[in-house]
Amino acid sequence: MAEGNKGFGKYTILRVMKENLPSDVTIKNDVKEGMEEFLENIVKSICNNIDTTITVIDITMFEKAIKPYIAIEENKKTDEKHVKYLDKIISDCQCIKEDINRKYE
Repeated sequence: MAEGNKGFGKYTILRVMKENLPSDVTIKNDVKEGMEEFLENIVKSICNNIDTTITVIDITMFEKAIKPYIAIEENKKTDEKHVKYLDKIISDCQCIKEDINRKYE
């Protein structure tokens, strides 16, 4: 795509960003342009993951191509659950340590 002729409308991106950020946040122009470039690169990457030996792209092919991006969010949720579990283990270990220390005081 030619410079200045991006595939995403800056105002569409700006609207979505504003809907998902606090109302008092100001978004600088270079951030808007960066987001547009980032999204363009994501779309290019997804297109590179689609099997182009077939002339028609269906939803199954699309879903397969975006799967790595969906997995990122799922992995994040799993990691958060693991961190909570580890925090609980740490807390339990600290309680056991305190009990042992009291026992021998």
